[in-house]
Amino acid sequence: MVELDLAGEYWGLSYLLWMAPKYYIERWDYLWNHKGVGTVSRIERGSHHAIGQPNEINVFAISYLHEHGYKNVHDDLWQSWLESKYSITKNSTEGKVLQRALERSYDFNRKMYYILGFWALEKGSSMPEKIVANELIAATWRCTIPTTRAGSTG
Repeated sequence: MVELDLAGEYWGLSYLLWMAPKYYIERWDYLWNHKGVGTVSRIERGSHHAIGQPNEINVFAISYLHEHGYKNVHDDLWQSWLESKYSITKNSTEGKVLQRALERSYDFNRKMYYILGFWALEKGSSMPEKIVANELIAATWRCTIPTTRAGSTG
């Protein structure tokens, strides 16, 4: 069983654009290829929720995946959501341009927070204050990272 954060708890409570059907398709693929049994989706955290936010597409995506499966659905999923949310005709030029622009939020967040094979998000609902690179490197390479430069006294 996999818990999915659709409310954006780890994405600044939806302050960070995280329109990531691609991510959830990848999670489903991993789940089913490893004999997973299902998902639990969290769509709110306190007074913050995904409904009515741009990240609502993630809720739509999970519903769509339940109905249509996860193979070869990425573009149709996006176009169906744009049509239902913004009345943009499926597969129109406008829909395709908007899809390309919005789906990049997945790539932006992945480049910021997926480091050395780990999602480097702070535990909790706050915006990340810093990325602790030394801890990530040390955990990945099983080594100690010096906190001072050679020859320095501090």
